[in-house]
Amino acid sequence: MVLAFVFTGVAAAQGTQTGTLSGGAKSADGAALPGVTVTLKSPALQGERTAVTDNTGGYIFRGLPPGQYTVTFALSGFGTVERKVEVALGASAEMNPTMSVATVQETVEVRAEAPSILATTQVGENLRAETVDKLATARTLQGIATLAPGLTTNTPNAGQLSISGGFAYDNVFLLNGVDINDNLFGNAHNLFIEDAIEEVQVLTNGVSAEYGRFTGGVVNAVTKRGGNKFTGSFRTDFTNPVWQDESKFEKEQIAAGVAGAKPHASKLNKFYQATLGGPIVKDRLWFFGATRREKSTEDRSLTLSGISYPFETINNRIEGKLTGSINPNHTLQADYIRDPATQNNNASINTTLSIDPKTLVNRQLPNDLFVANYNGVLTSNLFVEAQFSRKTFGFRKTGGTSTDIHDSPFLALGRNGIPNS
Repeated sequence: MVLAFVFTGVAAAQGTQTGTLSGGAKSADGAALPGVTVTLKSPALQGERTAVTDNTGGYIFRGLPPGQYTVTFALSGFGTVERKVEVALGASAEMNPTMSVATVQETVEVRAEAPSILATTQVGENLRAETVDKLATARTLQGIATLAPGLTTNTPNAGQLSISGGFAYDNVFLLNGVDINDNLFGNAHNLFIEDAIEEVQVLTNGVSAEYGRFTGGVVNAVTKRGGNKFTGSFRTDFTNPVWQDESKFEKEQIAAGVAGAKPHASKLNKFYQATLGGPIVKDRLWFFGATRREKSTEDRSLTLSGISYPFETINNRIEGKLTGSINPNHTLQADYIRDPATQNNNASINTTLSIDPKTLVNRQLPNDLFVANYNGVLTSNLFVEAQFSRKTFGFRKTGGTSTDIHDSPFLALGRNGIPNS
């Protein structure tokens, strides 16, 4: 459980699931304007949020869900100013209006107003779902992160990242504010449904100390949470082993007539994804649900022997999320994700060290995550965030239970490359 108290001060990124909007209002002659009522509206927000500028003309909104916001500044005797700004995940946005004595309302649209260099020390990239969907890239957290500069996938194991020259196993992957790192390889568990991802923030340098426990970088993602309008999606992806050409080694083994070496089989694999979100009570309680169903077969071969085998994955994921507001300044959210996977004919070590199909196992990977979060503004200068989470993951039926040495996945090679009997 995490409990954080934040006192209003210099604007900076707070938390991992929300963003911050701050700034100061001034008159045409540059004087600070206290008492300005600042109102926020957004499809991402339940109801409206309001604040009043202090004696220095300053204001701040914390705990804002990522999204597009309409900001209105109003003060008796001055023209009302309305602006639009995007608040990104884990970032700070600034809005510093100049208000004139007038009776005419001013409307200025500002998209993605970036904070000044002095406002943030963090270096990174924010990638929204609309951008990722238009690009030819894997939609896993690792795949999305590769769209940001300052990192590479040239790593010892698949699914890893080397960020700013750091070790591939020493990054932090966060989903809805929870660490979802694999504790062996440091990559991200698949505790997500691709169509449910709302935004991914990739931090590569100058990362805030609040994250901790890494020497590389941070990949921080949040999932969708519904809204005042019903929205949904359905997606089908297809793959087929025959669409991928055999490697040069596989072709040589097939041409040589090696037992077990054969061309890729034709089998159409189908992946289904669906999402649905909307209001239960408008501006009070939203729901979001998503599912992903996979039963796929991939042709693989053992590196040393060239023997081909079908690798099968059965993976049915679900996610359910509820977001509620006691009032616009107090938000509760609960999210549950289940990701059980069964892998048939999986190399118990890896395809490089295995030379015999006897080393293949049918393993199970139970995996789920529950997280409940509260954030609220208690006073004009006190913001509270509390979170509870529980994540489970396991390797089941992965091998290694037999005491018979003949069942060992390690086989010694003779001088001619033939396993010793």
